[in-house]
Amino acid sequence: MSTQTFEDTVDLLSSVLGFSQQQRVALVDKAVEAWGPTSGFDQEQISNLKYLISVLDVADLKQLDLSSIDTLEGMSPCPTWTQEKRAAVLERYLQLNNLTVAGLGNLELTGLGNFLCGMNTDQISQLNTEAVKFAARSLGKLTCPLETMELLKEKVAEVFGPMSSWSPAEMSELGNVAAGASSEDLKGLSRGVMSYICPSAVACIPPERFQVLSVSQLQSLGPENAAAVTQTQMAELSTAQRAAINTALGLPTRSTNIFVAARSPGLSSFGLIHVAHTLSLIVLLLFL
Repeated sequence: MSTQTFEDTVDLLSSVLGFSQQQRVALVDKAVEAWGPTSGFDQEQISNLKYLISVLDVADLKQLDLSSIDTLEGMSPCPTWTQEKRAAVLERYLQLNNLTVAGLGNLELTGLGNFLCGMNTDQISQLNTEAVKFAARSLGKLTCPLETMELLKEKVAEVFGPMSSWSPAEMSELGNVAAGASSEDLKGLSRGVMSYICPSAVACIPPERFQVLSVSQLQSLGPENAAAVTQTQMAELSTAQRAAINTALGLPTRSTNIFVAARSPGLSSFGLIHVAHTLSLIVLLLFL
Protein backbone atom coordinates (compact mmCIF):
# COMPACT_ATOMS: atom_id res chain seq x y z
CA MET A 1 0.00 0.00 0.00
CA SER A 2 1.35 3.43 -0.91
CA THR A 3 1.41 6.22 1.66
CA GLN A 4 -1.09 8.13 -0.48
CA THR A 5 -3.53 5.21 -0.45
CA PHE A 6 -3.09 4.94 3.29
CA GLU A 7 -3.86 8.61 3.83
CA ASP A 8 -6.90 8.39 1.56
CA THR A 9 -8.34 5.40 3.44
CA VAL A 10 -7.08 5.83 7.01
CA ASP A 11 -10.52 6.84 8.35
CA LEU A 12 -11.95 3.55 7.12
CA LEU A 13 -8.97 1.37 8.07
CA SER A 14 -8.74 2.75 11.59
CA SER A 15 -12.37 1.83 12.35
CA VAL A 16 -12.02 -1.86 11.52
CA LEU A 17 -12.20 -4.01 14.66
CA GLY A 18 -11.39 -7.25 12.85
CA PHE A 19 -7.74 -6.51 12.10
CA SER A 20 -5.14 -8.65 13.84
CA GLN A 21 -2.43 -7.10 15.99
CA GLN A 22 0.08 -7.68 13.20
CA GLN A 23 -2.13 -5.89 10.68
CA ARG A 24 -2.62 -2.93 13.01
CA VAL A 25 1.12 -2.67 13.61
CA ALA A 26 1.71 -2.68 9.85
CA LEU A 27 -0.80 0.16 9.40
CA VAL A 28 0.79 2.24 12.16
CA ASP A 29 4.17 1.66 10.49
CA LYS A 30 2.61 3.01 7.32
CA ALA A 31 1.41 6.06 9.27
CA VAL A 32 4.97 6.65 10.50
CA GLU A 33 6.19 6.35 6.92
CA ALA A 34 3.64 8.94 5.82
CA TRP A 35 3.72 11.36 8.77
CA GLY A 36 6.96 10.79 10.64
CA PRO A 37 7.58 9.62 14.25
CA THR A 38 4.52 9.01 16.43
CA SER A 39 5.69 11.66 18.91
CA GLY A 40 5.06 14.24 16.19
CA PHE A 41 1.52 13.16 15.30
CA ASP A 42 -0.90 16.08 15.54
CA GLN A 43 -4.46 15.99 16.88
CA GLU A 44 -6.05 15.31 13.50
CA GLN A 45 -3.66 12.45 12.71
CA ILE A 46 -4.22 10.85 16.13
CA SER A 47 -7.97 11.16 15.69
CA ASN A 48 -7.75 9.60 12.22
CA LEU A 49 -5.77 6.63 13.55
CA LYS A 50 -8.52 5.88 16.08
CA TYR A 51 -8.36 2.15 17.05
CA LEU A 52 -4.90 1.73 15.50
CA ILE A 53 -3.38 3.82 18.32
CA SER A 54 -3.92 0.87 20.67
CA VAL A 55 -0.86 -0.95 19.23
CA LEU A 56 1.55 1.72 20.45
CA ASP A 57 3.52 0.88 23.58
CA VAL A 58 3.14 2.81 26.84
CA ALA A 59 6.23 4.95 26.21
CA ASP A 60 4.88 6.10 22.84
CA LEU A 61 1.41 6.78 24.27
CA LYS A 62 2.93 9.07 26.89
CA GLN A 63 4.41 11.23 24.11
CA LEU A 64 1.19 11.72 22.14
CA ASP A 65 -1.01 14.78 22.32
CA LEU A 66 -3.98 13.13 24.02
CA SER A 67 -5.52 16.33 25.35
CA SER A 68 -8.73 16.12 23.32
CA ILE A 69 -11.67 14.38 24.99
CA ASP A 70 -13.33 14.00 21.59
CA THR A 71 -10.33 12.09 20.26
CA LEU A 72 -10.28 9.76 23.27
CA GLU A 73 -14.01 9.16 23.01
CA GLY A 74 -13.49 7.83 19.49
CA MET A 75 -10.60 5.58 20.56
CA SER A 76 -11.96 4.11 23.79
CA PRO A 77 -14.36 1.44 22.38
CA CYS A 78 -11.47 -0.54 20.85
CA PRO A 79 -11.34 -3.89 22.74
CA THR A 80 -7.59 -4.40 22.32
CA TRP A 81 -6.57 -1.78 24.89
CA THR A 82 -4.73 -3.35 27.82
CA GLN A 83 -5.20 -2.10 31.36
CA GLU A 84 -1.66 -0.72 31.38
CA LYS A 85 -2.27 1.25 28.20
CA ARG A 86 -5.64 2.52 29.39
CA ALA A 87 -3.94 3.81 32.53
CA ALA A 88 -1.23 5.47 30.42
CA VAL A 89 -3.77 7.24 28.20
CA LEU A 90 -5.75 8.45 31.22
CA GLU A 91 -2.56 9.69 32.90
CA ARG A 92 -1.49 11.54 29.75
CA TYR A 93 -4.93 13.17 29.36
CA LEU A 94 -4.90 14.35 32.98
CA GLN A 95 -1.34 15.62 32.66
CA LEU A 96 -1.94 17.64 29.49
CA ASN A 97 -5.12 19.20 30.90
CA ASN A 98 -3.69 19.85 34.38
CA LEU A 99 -6.44 17.76 35.93
CA THR A 100 -6.80 15.16 38.64
CA VAL A 101 -9.42 12.43 38.71
CA ALA A 102 -11.26 14.42 41.36
CA GLY A 103 -11.56 17.28 38.87
CA LEU A 104 -13.24 15.23 36.15
CA GLY A 105 -16.79 16.37 35.40
CA ASN A 106 -19.60 14.33 33.90
CA LEU A 107 -18.60 15.32 30.36
CA GLU A 108 -15.07 13.98 30.90
CA LEU A 109 -16.36 10.81 32.54
CA THR A 110 -18.59 10.26 29.55
CA GLY A 111 -15.93 11.01 26.95
CA LEU A 112 -13.13 8.98 28.52
CA GLY A 113 -15.21 5.81 28.29
CA ASN A 114 -13.22 2.63 28.84
CA PHE A 115 -10.06 4.60 29.57
CA LEU A 116 -11.62 5.02 33.02
CA CYS A 117 -10.93 1.30 33.45
CA GLY A 118 -7.31 2.34 33.89
CA MET A 119 -8.07 4.04 37.21
CA ASN A 120 -6.54 2.58 40.35
CA THR A 121 -8.26 2.16 43.71
CA ASP A 122 -7.29 5.60 45.00
CA GLN A 123 -8.41 7.34 41.82
CA ILE A 124 -11.84 5.69 41.82
CA SER A 125 -12.36 6.77 45.42
CA GLN A 126 -11.56 10.35 44.38
CA LEU A 127 -14.25 10.57 41.69
CA ASN A 128 -16.61 13.48 42.19
CA THR A 129 -19.96 12.07 43.33
CA GLU A 130 -21.93 14.78 41.53
CA ALA A 131 -20.14 13.93 38.28
CA VAL A 132 -20.78 10.23 38.89
CA LYS A 133 -24.49 10.94 39.32
CA PHE A 134 -24.82 12.71 35.98
CA ALA A 135 -22.51 10.29 34.12
CA ALA A 136 -24.20 7.17 35.53
CA ARG A 137 -25.52 5.95 32.17
CA SER A 138 -22.06 6.26 30.60
CA LEU A 139 -20.41 4.49 33.53
CA GLY A 140 -22.94 1.71 33.06
CA LYS A 141 -21.54 1.08 29.56
CA LEU A 142 -17.98 0.48 30.74
CA THR A 143 -16.44 -2.94 30.11
CA CYS A 144 -13.73 -3.02 32.77
CA PRO A 145 -12.18 -5.99 34.59
CA LEU A 146 -14.20 -7.32 37.52
CA GLU A 147 -11.94 -5.75 40.13
CA THR A 148 -12.54 -2.29 38.63
CA MET A 149 -16.30 -2.85 38.38
CA GLU A 150 -16.37 -3.81 42.07
CA LEU A 151 -14.73 -0.51 42.98
CA LEU A 152 -17.02 1.46 40.68
CA LYS A 153 -20.05 -0.22 42.25
CA GLU A 154 -18.86 0.93 45.66
CA LYS A 155 -18.42 4.49 44.36
CA VAL A 156 -21.83 4.45 42.68
CA ALA A 157 -23.36 3.25 45.96
CA GLU A 158 -22.21 6.53 47.54
CA VAL A 159 -24.58 8.28 45.15
CA PHE A 160 -27.47 5.87 44.63
CA GLY A 161 -27.31 3.92 47.87
CA PRO A 162 -26.84 0.15 48.27
CA MET A 163 -27.87 -2.02 45.30
CA SER A 164 -30.81 -3.39 47.28
CA SER A 165 -32.35 0.09 47.11
CA TRP A 166 -31.87 0.68 43.38
CA SER A 167 -35.07 1.17 41.42
CA PRO A 168 -35.63 -0.63 38.10
CA ALA A 169 -34.75 2.61 36.29
CA GLU A 170 -31.49 2.98 38.24
CA MET A 171 -30.56 -0.66 37.70
CA SER A 172 -31.10 -0.24 33.96
CA GLU A 173 -29.17 3.03 33.84
CA LEU A 174 -26.19 1.69 35.80
CA GLY A 175 -25.85 -1.26 33.43
CA ASN A 176 -22.55 -3.09 33.71
CA VAL A 177 -21.81 -1.64 37.15
CA ALA A 178 -24.05 -4.42 38.47
CA ALA A 179 -21.34 -6.91 37.47
CA GLY A 180 -19.38 -5.68 40.48
CA ALA A 181 -22.07 -6.78 42.91
CA SER A 182 -21.03 -8.77 45.96
CA SER A 183 -22.84 -11.90 47.09
CA GLU A 184 -24.64 -9.85 49.74
CA ASP A 185 -25.66 -7.29 47.11
CA LEU A 186 -27.17 -10.03 44.96
CA LYS A 187 -29.04 -11.61 47.85
CA GLY A 188 -30.66 -8.27 48.61
CA LEU A 189 -32.05 -7.61 45.12
CA SER A 190 -35.82 -7.62 44.82
CA ARG A 191 -37.56 -9.68 42.14
CA GLY A 192 -38.79 -6.46 40.57
CA VAL A 193 -35.34 -5.33 39.44
CA MET A 194 -34.00 -8.67 38.19
CA SER A 195 -35.11 -8.21 34.59
CA TYR A 196 -33.60 -4.71 34.55
CA ILE A 197 -30.04 -5.95 35.07
CA CYS A 198 -28.34 -5.71 31.68
CA PRO A 199 -27.43 -9.08 30.07
CA SER A 200 -23.75 -8.18 29.73
CA ALA A 201 -23.59 -7.62 33.50
CA VAL A 202 -25.33 -10.94 34.19
CA ALA A 203 -22.73 -12.82 32.17
CA CYS A 204 -19.85 -11.18 34.09
CA ILE A 205 -21.02 -12.06 37.60
CA PRO A 206 -18.62 -14.70 39.02
CA PRO A 207 -20.30 -18.14 39.32
CA GLU A 208 -19.65 -18.36 43.05
CA ARG A 209 -21.64 -15.15 43.52
CA PHE A 210 -24.31 -15.87 40.94
CA GLN A 211 -25.26 -19.07 42.77
CA VAL A 212 -26.53 -17.12 45.80
CA LEU A 213 -29.54 -15.90 43.80
CA SER A 214 -32.76 -17.52 44.97
CA VAL A 215 -35.14 -19.50 42.81
CA SER A 216 -37.63 -16.64 42.80
CA GLN A 217 -34.93 -14.14 41.80
CA LEU A 218 -33.78 -16.36 38.93
CA GLN A 219 -37.34 -16.86 37.73
CA SER A 220 -37.64 -13.08 37.50
CA LEU A 221 -34.57 -12.57 35.31
CA GLY A 222 -36.58 -12.49 32.10
CA PRO A 223 -35.73 -14.28 28.83
CA GLU A 224 -32.91 -11.98 27.72
CA ASN A 225 -31.04 -12.13 31.01
CA ALA A 226 -31.64 -15.84 31.41
CA ALA A 227 -30.15 -16.36 27.94
CA ALA A 228 -27.03 -14.46 29.07
CA VAL A 229 -26.29 -16.93 31.88
CA THR A 230 -23.06 -18.78 31.08
CA GLN A 231 -22.35 -22.49 31.26
CA THR A 232 -19.88 -21.82 34.08
CA GLN A 233 -22.56 -20.06 36.09
CA MET A 234 -25.08 -22.84 35.38
CA ALA A 235 -22.64 -25.47 36.61
CA GLU A 236 -22.76 -23.94 40.10
CA LEU A 237 -26.57 -23.92 40.33
CA SER A 238 -28.82 -26.46 42.00
CA THR A 239 -31.47 -28.40 40.10
CA ALA A 240 -34.16 -26.03 41.40
CA GLN A 241 -32.15 -23.00 40.31
CA ARG A 242 -31.63 -24.44 36.82
CA ALA A 243 -35.35 -25.05 36.57
CA ALA A 244 -35.85 -21.41 37.53
CA ILE A 245 -33.62 -20.34 34.63
CA ASN A 246 -35.74 -22.46 32.30
CA THR A 247 -38.85 -20.76 33.68
CA ALA A 248 -37.32 -17.36 32.95
CA LEU A 249 -36.63 -18.55 29.40
CA GLY A 250 -40.19 -19.78 28.99
CA LEU A 251 -39.11 -23.44 28.78
CA PRO A 252 -41.00 -26.38 30.36
CA THR A 253 -39.94 -26.49 34.01
CA ARG A 254 -39.97 -30.27 34.17
CA SER A 255 -36.89 -30.45 31.92
CA THR A 256 -33.88 -29.08 33.78
CA ASN A 257 -31.29 -30.16 31.24
CA ILE A 258 -32.59 -28.24 28.24
CA PHE A 259 -30.61 -25.13 29.15
CA VAL A 260 -27.25 -26.89 29.28
CA ALA A 261 -27.83 -28.59 25.94
CA ALA A 262 -28.83 -25.28 24.37
CA ARG A 263 -25.71 -23.58 25.63
CA SER A 264 -23.37 -25.98 23.86
CA PRO A 265 -20.31 -24.43 22.19
CA GLY A 266 -21.05 -22.42 19.09
CA LEU A 267 -24.51 -21.27 20.14
CA SER A 268 -24.89 -17.56 20.74
CA SER A 269 -27.49 -16.02 23.06
CA PHE A 270 -29.62 -15.45 19.97
CA GLY A 271 -29.29 -19.15 19.14
CA LEU A 272 -30.38 -20.08 22.63
CA ILE A 273 -33.48 -17.92 22.45
CA HIS A 274 -34.28 -19.43 19.06
CA VAL A 275 -34.00 -22.92 20.56
CA ALA A 276 -36.22 -21.88 23.45
CA HIS A 277 -38.86 -20.54 21.12
CA THR A 278 -38.72 -23.64 18.98
CA LEU A 279 -39.10 -25.98 21.96
CA SER A 280 -41.98 -23.93 23.30
CA LEU A 281 -43.72 -24.20 19.94
CA ILE A 282 -43.23 -27.98 19.89
CA VAL A 283 -44.73 -28.30 23.35
CA LEU A 284 -47.70 -26.17 22.29
CA LEU A 285 -48.29 -28.29 19.21
CA LEU A 286 -48.28 -31.48 21.29
CA PHE A 287 -51.31 -30.20 23.20
CA LEU A 288 -53.31 -29.12 20.14
